[in-house]
Amino acid sequence: MAKGTTKGDKAKMIENQYTHFYNLPNNMRKFLECYLYYRYPNTDNPLANLDKLFDNHIPCLVNRVINEYSHLAWGNRGTLPVDVNEAEKVAKHILYIIREKDNEHYCALCDSIKVDPNIDLE
Repeated sequence: MAKGTTKGDKAKMIENQYTHFYNLPNNMRKFLECYLYYRYPNTDNPLANLDKLFDNHIPCLVNRVINEYSHLAWGNRGTLPVDVNEAEKVAKHILYIIREKDNEHYCALCDSIKVDPNIDLE
């Protein structure tokens, strides 16, 4: 969370910019497909390599969010609101693991969008 903001400000931002959150899982999926294909180009399904990037239960959580929330094809998923907290948690996991395992790429990514790479991801 940005310095000087409160949880109330975050809720108001989500209320006013909900389309960013509906697009977040799809953008995470696209990013991971490109990133994993770059790291492991020997497959036609880059997301099959999620377990090489993440440990423990995280690949399942990431996979669920980027598939269920980005395709909206799972039952009545398209009629329900995106779980913002879950999507945000997964986005932070993605950034954290890239910072940990590929810091040079993480720093270049942060530099490209003018964000301090030392920002707290918690």
